[in-house]
Amino acid sequence: MNKQLNPRQIKTIQNFWTWFQDNEQAIYHALKLGINSDEVMKYFDQNLDYVSKRIKCIFYENPSKTNNYHIIFSAFGYKKLFPKIMALGDIAPRLEYFTVQTFIKPFTKDNFNQI
Repeated sequence: MNKQLNPRQIKTIQNFWTWFQDNEQAIYHALKLGINSDEVMKYFDQNLDYVSKRIKCIFYENPSKTNNYHIIFSAFGYKKLFPKIMALGDIAPRLEYFTVQTFIKPFTKDNFNQI
């Protein structure tokens, strides 16, 4: 899957990360404390939908870092979206409250208890 993203698609992903950085603390508080969680997640989904309506994410508390959530972006096997998923990971900025992962890693006996 060597499909190249066009400049417009890359700009959309950059815009998503700019929005995410501007709202990182609100997203963290929505997840951790439940503050405005419905509204914040509605806007998160809306901004992610600009990248692709088929890309979804999973948030979970990072067990190895305090005050940190893990965010996994996945296309759930839809290969046409793999370039966008990879770009989401490549373009992702350094975040204070989140660790970014692309694709859901398969479970093995070695990593089963890491989540």
